[in-house]
Amino acid sequence: MSKIFVLFIIILQNIYGFQLEQKFNIKTYTVEPKNIAEYKEFYGTIQADKKNVHDVTLRFDAFVTKLYANENYMHINKGDKLVQIYSQEIYNLFDELKIAKNSSHSLYNSVLNKFKLYNINPNNQINNSDLIIPSDYDGFIMEHNAIDGIFAKKGTSLFKIVNIDSLWGIIEIYQKDIGYIKNGMKVELSFDGIDTIYTTTVDAIYPNLNIKNQTISLKVTINNKEHKLFPNMFTKAKIYKQNKTTLFIPKNCLIQRDKKNYVFIKDGNYYNSKEITVEKTLNGYNVTSGLKAGDIIMQNALFLLDSDAVTNGLYSDDW
Repeated sequence: MSKIFVLFIIILQNIYGFQLEQKFNIKTYTVEPKNIAEYKEFYGTIQADKKNVHDVTLRFDAFVTKLYANENYMHINKGDKLVQIYSQEIYNLFDELKIAKNSSHSLYNSVLNKFKLYNINPNNQINNSDLIIPSDYDGFIMEHNAIDGIFAKKGTSLFKIVNIDSLWGIIEIYQKDIGYIKNGMKVELSFDGIDTIYTTTVDAIYPNLNIKNQTISLKVTINNKEHKLFPNMFTKAKIYKQNKTTLFIPKNCLIQRDKKNYVFIKDGNYYNSKEITVEKTLNGYNVTSGLKAGDIIMQNALFLLDSDAVTNGLYSDDW
């Protein structure tokens, strides 16, 4: 077992009185257990939470006589006026209500029930003819189909109101990573131009493969009370496995030769090469075998011992 190079350095130390680490600016690393957070990065887009998307749809024919919400992307609070309408059908229903009020209690309640079916509050009538349609939701007007003076048939969607206090992140996962993903995994979302990191969890994994992109989609829910995020924004997602304790070494501690991994481990005044097995991470390697906690290994200037090891065949099975 050859240690010619290191022996030469030791002789120089004894003659000239310098330390190996000092002379060659060698740094060492002490192997210690670390709590490692493993994650993979994916990309996706932001969408509206389907539970918070609401259509304001007429249940009767009507003319639009006045617009209150007259722009796309207006913010609307629940109870705010959206539109004023006139409907002959509803006008006749108000006449029924007046007659029923002076008739019987059961008939009056029957007419009130018709108003509920039309999603109308009788108290919203004005000028004894027109009707105010208020918003039942908080949110932004994302679609606006109402025009002043237009005749709108039953079933017409006048507005689409979206509350963005809560949003969905739809993350695309390649087929090869399907086995990595599980419901409940921690997810961190980042966005260009926004400093905030949004932490959430995997809500659902959609059971459908996109043939074109070879991806599946997963859904996360994002708290967006501050309204910094909007639908259709792009996001980078870090999806974390459960933390595990492992022996970690930095990248500059490892030398790879013939598809094998080596470190130089300190043994008294010597540095011996030792084969180890590792798993690559973003910042270094998790050691799966070959080292133990407390081992001291060379962290830099590996070329000094690497060149000697190659020259003397120290990476062979005989080392």
